[in-house]
Amino acid sequence: MCNFKCWICNSLNVSKIKNGLDKNITPNDFNITDDRYGVTLPIYKCMDCKFEFCPESIDLNRMYEFMEDDSYVESSKSRLIQAKKIAKYSDKILKENTKLLDIGCGSGLLVKAFKDLNHDSYGLEPSKFLAKEGMLDDLKIYQGTLEDYDFSNEFSFISLIDVIEHVQNPKELLNQINEALDEKGYLLVITPRRDSFFRFLLGFKWWHYRIAHVGYFSKKNLFDMLEDSGFDIVDHKYPTWFLPLDYILNRILKYFPFIKYKFNFSKEISLPINLLDSCMVLAKKT
Repeated sequence: MCNFKCWICNSLNVSKIKNGLDKNITPNDFNITDDRYGVTLPIYKCMDCKFEFCPESIDLNRMYEFMEDDSYVESSKSRLIQAKKIAKYSDKILKENTKLLDIGCGSGLLVKAFKDLNHDSYGLEPSKFLAKEGMLDDLKIYQGTLEDYDFSNEFSFISLIDVIEHVQNPKELLNQINEALDEKGYLLVITPRRDSFFRFLLGFKWWHYRIAHVGYFSKKNLFDMLEDSGFDIVDHKYPTWFLPLDYILNRILKYFPFIKYKFNFSKEISLPINLLDSCMVLAKKT
């Protein structure tokens, strides 16, 4: 038992299940392309709802503000394929020229994909480095976090793609998103699934156990939290990711440290990957 309260169900029945880094942590540790699988902050588990989280104090806003990730930018062409898939899926429920916001937008790949579909698209990104990359591409990107702006009833659609696992206040974030959406607004969330097959197979060596991830959700955790925050679940799927071939192979080699080799193929060569270990949920404001 400890003094931390579960971020999902507010239970005090919480125990520490994994030691982790607690000092000498820098913004580089939070790079999107960090591949030190299993290296995390200290992880705690709610014994009631099974949510896993990292509640020990750390200035995440500062970490992300000064995070720079050149490898992420280099893999933009492959990541843009996925962004276009997400935008196409979302476009089915959007009206023409919908005003929308992508939170944690990185260099603005999804912002661009929505812009190409003739929507009034904006991005919000805490990293100064990545926000600048998007601005150089003539995209409308705010630098900072949702707390820095007043977006009351401003957007009809908000996307949260691989972001909610990076914040220590997920319910508060969802409440802020609810406030930023208009009365018929939609929210699209994607996050890794703690209840996936590969999580059980690999344990704490699962590739989503990383320093930057401070919340590990099951599908039920995510559904419960969305409903508690004023959303109705409309649809859910397991998304496919598109990544450079050498990126995929080099990360597989991380599980075989005795092999001292690094692949270096053209970034034009990409593969679709769907291991059913991420959950995509479309929800509507109630």
